[in-house]
Parts: sequence; structure tokens; C-alpha cells
Amino acid sequence: MGYDLYEDGVSCIEYTQVGVEKFIKLAGQLGIEWFVLADSDAAGIKYAKSARNNLKGRDEDEHIKLLSHETMELFLCMENFGDIYKSTISDQKKNQITSKKNTVEYWEQVLKAQQRNSKPRNALLVAEKIVQKGINGVPQLLRDIIEQTRTLARSAD
Repeated sequence: MGYDLYEDGVSCIEYTQVGVEKFIKLAGQLGIEWFVLADSDAAGIKYAKSARNNLKGRDEDEHIKLLSHETMELFLCMENFGDIYKSTISDQKKNQITSKKNTVEYWEQVLKAQQRNSKPRNALLVAEKIVQKGINGVPQLLRDIIEQTRTLARSAD
């Protein structure tokens, strides 16, 4: 999108190993605005609830967003990056995909057939494809979140 998020004061932090609440509390102590993006699976719903409990008067819509699909990978498949995930399935597992192409069920089966440690590689391939496509390659939800986090970062100055 042409932004330097670091320069804008935006950092992306993977919080699942520690829990979102600790990062929110630390941000509050340091006077840093925060935004939580979570999967809409059971764990993500739990993280969003924890974030909601720490809003302290903030507007929920400006600070918390659940993905429209259970996981980021499923979201990306539904946003036209599924071919990346499909291309990394071994021939032995391709016959496990029986649902109608490009449905949620189809992409769930594709994701289930992924090799065990394929997440980082596939994420990198998605990022490369987004860079190739330019701003139009960024899913609208992610564009909105980037804009929102930049707004929050500027408001904390």
C-alpha cells in the first residue's frame, strides 16, 4: 500500500503464545494505542473477548476485528490466494479434496491437506503475490485494518 508501517508507528505482534491481554495492558501503560485482529475460531473469539474486557471506554469497532472466516489461511483462500495453498499439497493428499471448488468447504479441505510446517512458506508466497499485484492485491479487510491502525498510531502522538 506504499506505507512504512514502522515509520507510522505500527507494529504487528503475534500474541497467541503470550495472550493478547498482556500486550494490551503493556500498551496501556506505555500510552500506545492497540488493535486486535483475531481468527473467528474458538481461540480467536476468546482473544477478542479478552480484548473487549480491556477496552476501557474505547470503541470496540476501532480496536477489535474478527476475521470473516475461521482462520487467516481460510480468509486468504477465500480472497483469491487459495491457489498458493493448493499448489503446496502433495499428490498423495489431493484426493482428499472432494468439495465443490472455491467453496469454504473446498478451501477447508485444501488447508487440512497442507504439509505440517507450510504456514510460514505460504504466508511468504501470499505476501509476494500481494507485492506483485500492488494495492489491488491487498484484501479490502486488510486495507481497512492497515488504515485503522495508522489512524490509531497517529492519535497516540
